[in-house]
Order: sequence, then C-alpha cells, then structure tokens
Amino acid sequence: MKSTDVIVTWPDSCDYPLWRKFIRTNRELFNEVIVVFTKTNQGTDYRDFIRSAMCPDHVHFIDNYILPPGRDWRDYAVNRALMYSYNSEWIWFTEQDFSIPNVGKFFRFINDTYYILGVKVIGVKQGDRLHPCCLFIERKQLEKTRKNFGIDPGRLDHFGLIQEDLEALRSPIYTLENDFMHYNGLSHNYRLIEQGEAPNYEPEKFIDYLKQCVQVDIEKDPRFMDVITRTIAKFDVVK
Repeated sequence: MKSTDVIVTWPDSCDYPLWRKFIRTNRELFNEVIVVFTKTNQGTDYRDFIRSAMCPDHVHFIDNYILPPGRDWRDYAVNRALMYSYNSEWIWFTEQDFSIPNVGKFFRFINDTYYILGVKVIGVKQGDRLHPCCLFIERKQLEKTRKNFGIDPGRLDHFGLIQEDLEALRSPIYTLENDFMHYNGLSHNYRLIEQGEAPNYEPEKFIDYLKQCVQVDIEKDPRFMDVITRTIAKFDVVK
C-alpha cells in the first residue's frame, strides 16, 4: 500500500495511543500520513504532545481551527488534508477507533482487491452507509466526485454525499465484513471520562480499549494516562 495516503481528523482533546502505535509499526506501508486537528472547545489540548510523540513517524499535521461560515467542519478538514495529498494512487480515509488485528493479511487483501479484481472503492458499511472509519478510494475516482465530505442535514451523515457520487459513477465498491474492529463512540466516551463521568457507549469494550492503551509500548501523555487509569479503577467491572 505504499501508493496510499492516510487521512484522519483528530479532536484536539483526545489521544489515541493504539493508533499511534499502529502508525509507528506500519509507517512503511504508506506514503503521506495526514492528520487534521479539529477544535473541541473542551478538555485538555494534546496537540503539542501528539506532534512531538509522532515526530519519528513523518506525519503532516494541520490545524483546522478557523472554520469558514457555512462550511461543514469535516468537509473542510478533509479537503484541507487533500491539499497535501498529491501522488498516491489511493487515499485511505480512516478513524483512530478502527483496529486491524492482522495488518499483513488485511493489506494483502486490499492490494489483491484493487490490483487483481480492479475494485475502485473498498470500505466498511454500517447499514447502507459507507463509513469513514475505513474507506479506500482510488484517487482517479475521488477526483470525479464533488469531494464534499459534509452532511446533508436530515438525510445523509458525513461522507454520504461522496457515497452518492461514487454510486452514481457506478464505481466498483467492495464491502469489508471481517478482519477488523471498529470501536464506535470512542471520542464521545473520552469526553465523558475526562469530565469524570461513566462511559455510556459499549462501556465494557471501551474499558478493554483503555486497558490496551495502558499496556501499549508507545509514548504517553501523563495527563491522558491519569484520566485513563482513574477511569479503569472506577468503572472496570472485571477487576
């Protein structure tokens, strides 16, 4: 997947040690890794720590702090990231709560699906929605869309307009159904625990994720680890 750029948006009040470890371990698989920080107006700002911790990983960081009137925050963030994505055949839009247990197997399958089967779009579906937790799009196909990653209020969530464009283009789409884990609601639970509240979305799975964050061998911000360890001590039902 060396001809792939990675694009993620990143709330400034969150850290994702497991995802940072994934990038550290597998950095050679990708061309550009582009992170767009978004402002949450709450909690601790971890941007300086994350920039420092990921310095060895050659990540391009963007601050998406000034949102033009009328623009959707995610559409604006992703399009800013695309300004720094030039040459790769593929772009992988992903989220930090997307986990791949067997990285080698996963990306061999992605390669085979593209180069052997000729599929132009590969992603995860939740219901009928192509979910931005994991969406590979061939650059040539993306350039044919409106590149609008925002919502259509009351009708479509983020990336829904992109999906409409791809389907109108009759782009071959392959839906991934296994060999991954998606921790839904991760950023929402982070927000709750920083306020001292209990996680309320799949809490047992979230506590298990926090335990993995404690154990992973990667740089960690003491402020973030304090929140995590207090949360595990308070809400872990499996001691």
